[in-house]
Amino acid sequence: MRASRYAFRSRMIIAVAALAVQALAGAATAQSFDPALVARARAEKRLVFYTGFSGNQLYNAIKKGYEDAFGIQVDMLVARSSEVHERLRTEVAAGRTVADVLIHGESTSRRLAAGGLLQKFDGVKAAQALAVAPSAPGYSLPAYMSGYSLMVNTSLVKPQDEPKSWRDLLDPKWTGRLLGDDPRASGAGHVLFSVMVEKFGVEFPRALSAQKVVFGRDLGIDQMRVARGEYALRFPQSLSNMRDLRGLPVKFIIPAEGLVYVRADIGIASGAPHPDAARLFIEYILSPRTQGLLASFGLIPVIKDAPDAPDPETRELVNRAKASLMGTSSAETQDAMLALAREVYK
Repeated sequence: MRASRYAFRSRMIIAVAALAVQALAGAATAQSFDPALVARARAEKRLVFYTGFSGNQLYNAIKKGYEDAFGIQVDMLVARSSEVHERLRTEVAAGRTVADVLIHGESTSRRLAAGGLLQKFDGVKAAQALAVAPSAPGYSLPAYMSGYSLMVNTSLVKPQDEPKSWRDLLDPKWTGRLLGDDPRASGAGHVLFSVMVEKFGVEFPRALSAQKVVFGRDLGIDQMRVARGEYALRFPQSLSNMRDLRGLPVKFIIPAEGLVYVRADIGIASGAPHPDAARLFIEYILSPRTQGLLASFGLIPVIKDAPDAPDPETRELVNRAKASLMGTSSAETQDAMLALAREVYK
């Protein structure tokens, strides 16, 4: 019975993703973009896209929509932020860059730019509609914002027992029942760790370490472990991935203090072999139609007057997330926070 239930869920996810792809492909046409740029990008024939964000069907929808709109093949690498960073560093150092365009967290993007791993670019027309200021002007632009909070298994956690505050995770009732994203490597877990130290002091993660938290590094697998009942609660859980879990006994919770967020920035790799396809991809990501697609996946758009998610449940969660942003990590303190996390969670 359980196997058939998960098989049905998988078919539903594929069906929903297919509908999103069809809607995007039908809306985004080459005529909506600068003809000269489209022609140059098409002549390059290919785009290689790296991202440190993973766990749902979003990028498959974006890939298919871009391919259908422009006839340009997209190859993707989706991995943890630290892994993508190291791969790009190795490529650039060897003078054999494979990546064209990257979407990373804001802090990581600034580090990539400072390390000479992103090339300068300007003249992106869609950037005029940004509602969020770039933090590495000339090297990257905001692409979207992703909110992270708590997710509980509703079969294991009664409504009256749901955490109302981040500090509630220190309650002894959660000992041995928590699954977290690993804060000792760059990613959502590290962002949460940095914000918790800033807001509550290092005493909070030290106390949390006594709760026998199990840490993982695969968002897709880890959220299913909570959905299956292996753990009662996961943190930080991506709001955008809740769409993948519909029909399962899970609930997204925003504590009283708010949720943490990662701003995803987009940039072009140093030595990118297909720079015009990369520039077109940036225009495409910042177009109103694609920003609306991002919202439909539970992400927060970064352009003015972006379309809302058509689904009421997702729209309500995205609006709550926008009003409850607690904080994010900093490029300036990233190394120190990673070292502290490794000391706290040995």
